[in-house]
Amino acid sequence: MKEKHRLIPVLIFAFILTVLCTAAVSRWYLLHQKGDSPKGEISFSDLKPVDRISVYRQWSIPKYVMAIALIGGNETAKDSHITPPTAIPQLLVTYGPDKTEIPSFSGGYQLYTPDDEGTAEAVIACGAEPLSYLVGKVPDIPYVKLGTDISLEFREGTVPDSVTVQDLILRGDGSPKYNEQVTEEFTLACSGSTACFTLDINSAALLSSDMSSYEEAGILRGFRVNCRWDDNSTAEYGFVIRTDASSTEIRNQAD
Repeated sequence: MKEKHRLIPVLIFAFILTVLCTAAVSRWYLLHQKGDSPKGEISFSDLKPVDRISVYRQWSIPKYVMAIALIGGNETAKDSHITPPTAIPQLLVTYGPDKTEIPSFSGGYQLYTPDDEGTAEAVIACGAEPLSYLVGKVPDIPYVKLGTDISLEFREGTVPDSVTVQDLILRGDGSPKYNEQVTEEFTLACSGSTACFTLDINSAALLSSDMSSYEEAGILRGFRVNCRWDDNSTAEYGFVIRTDASSTEIRNQAD
């Protein structure tokens, strides 16, 4: 009986020691788990692929909602490494020899990153429609003459592999004035981090029955810049200008 009584304190001490060790190990594990990014931030390289799970969280930028969709081929979570996705660049739009800036806005993007095991990760950020947003937020939309060179510079990110530009005639609220059938579209090639084009006449501008549209700066034009990368990632930007329906020479002949 005396030996049994002596064993009780030893067993109690061993139990307490086990609990403390377990708690310490658990705390260490949680602190060193990947993906402990600060609130509002996501470390893409630390994300683990989880099969058929979609996680939605509020992005820190107003009007933006980020959705992370992880699609896998197995029923269990995998611990494999995911290649960091394309770095979405910032867009700087300028015109003329003095490189005067045209305000631009990012409408959203989708990042797609496959790994060696066939698990696909897509990160989608959706925001306000860029053209109507700019019309509502920019008090002085710049006037750009026809024939002026416009430059698109992609900064602090991965230069897109293809750039497609949609040229639209806009209403006063920034919405398209005509349907997609008369929307002009063209592609651009990047030289280094910059793509350029010359502002030409948009033939849809000549469809207006409002005579004020044919005055100088009477046309509101919006440009949607759709970018794509070889890994199927995409991003949308937009910028808006005021310009003329036709060149000065044509207007003078009409007068």
